[in-house]
Amino acid sequence: MRGRKIPYGYKMSNGRYVIEEKEAEAVKIVFSLTEANKKPSEIHEIVCNMDTDYFAGDIDKSTGKIAEIMEAEGVKRRSGSSKWEKGNVRSILKNEKYVGDSLLQKSYTQDCIMHKRLVNYGARTKYLIHDSHAAIIDRDTYNLAQQEMARRSCMCNKSSKTKTKQGKYSSLYALSEIMICGECGSPYRRVTWTSHGHKLIVWRCINRLDHGSKYCKNSPSINEEKLQNAIVSALNSVYTGDSKYMSIIEDNIGCVLSEEDELGQAITKMENRIREVEKMRDNLISLVTTGAVDIESSDDEFKALNDEEKYLRDQMEQLKIKAQTKTDLRLMLKTISDELENYDDSIIKYNETAVRKIVECVKVVSKTEIEITFKGGFDMTVEVEK
Repeated sequence: MRGRKIPYGYKMSNGRYVIEEKEAEAVKIVFSLTEANKKPSEIHEIVCNMDTDYFAGDIDKSTGKIAEIMEAEGVKRRSGSSKWEKGNVRSILKNEKYVGDSLLQKSYTQDCIMHKRLVNYGARTKYLIHDSHAAIIDRDTYNLAQQEMARRSCMCNKSSKTKTKQGKYSSLYALSEIMICGECGSPYRRVTWTSHGHKLIVWRCINRLDHGSKYCKNSPSINEEKLQNAIVSALNSVYTGDSKYMSIIEDNIGCVLSEEDELGQAITKMENRIREVEKMRDNLISLVTTGAVDIESSDDEFKALNDEEKYLRDQMEQLKIKAQTKTDLRLMLKTISDELENYDDSIIKYNETAVRKIVECVKVVSKTEIEITFKGGFDMTVEVEK
């Protein structure tokens, strides 16, 4: 066990990871703390109620805010220090150990003389062992955290026509990422206009802000209050009990489950065939070593078995990637379904968290019309008040 770094939240016992309860509670807090306005006094409530909204916040500001809260609460790190940095929080969120998995060969020794350790960026095969030890975080929560971190780290142009990049994700405004221009595909940005002491908040195409009408000639500015009212109208129609949106989500979950099952069966068949190939090769090796089969005459058979195994493993890896994509989609749909069930009546005012959770995209068609795409496969055209 020498040289193994024990993750925060665990200790070693008889060569295995076991949960260190006090540190594990801190890990749960890191995964559950979400919005920037959480106070240290709310930590106990958060830990007791794990259905929180980490996924509604900005990854940079959320990790920084979580670090501030952990520090303010005096939570100790492994070193005994109460000083928390964003990197400490991020490393916890990204560590597969907390769902009970172990990723082997993250680093490797370059040579046996210098004993220099290098980070494994693909030079060696990595091996993921599932359920190798007790989990601190459930797999759904962990997977959602990985999806969200990946999504926010890949912010880029939304259209080939976009000349200005999206920029940093805003934790304050859900529309900062999902609202786009129907003409050029650029994101919309929240802007405050001031005239004679009066302030007006509008949303404006980034291309128009940065380049005038050079790349985007006709996109309108949208008054924030009127925009939010239009979105609230759409959300109310979705959240009502007779909304067809819930049935669409349920149908989509059913389709994804069916596809997951088919992929799982295909993967199982390939795994069974690989075991058969391995057994055939072992038998052939036994025949060669006992002299029953000439080694030269067995070359073609060895090659055929090796080629088939390589092909099967390549195909199985592709199927596993597809299966993981389906799993991620199912988790997203389940999150949306759970969110819808939280509301028995229509929402009364604009809700940033609700928008983040179920709205995929808001496209500005004109000064008086927007198109809302909901996560899970549902579109709606909404009028904006003049």
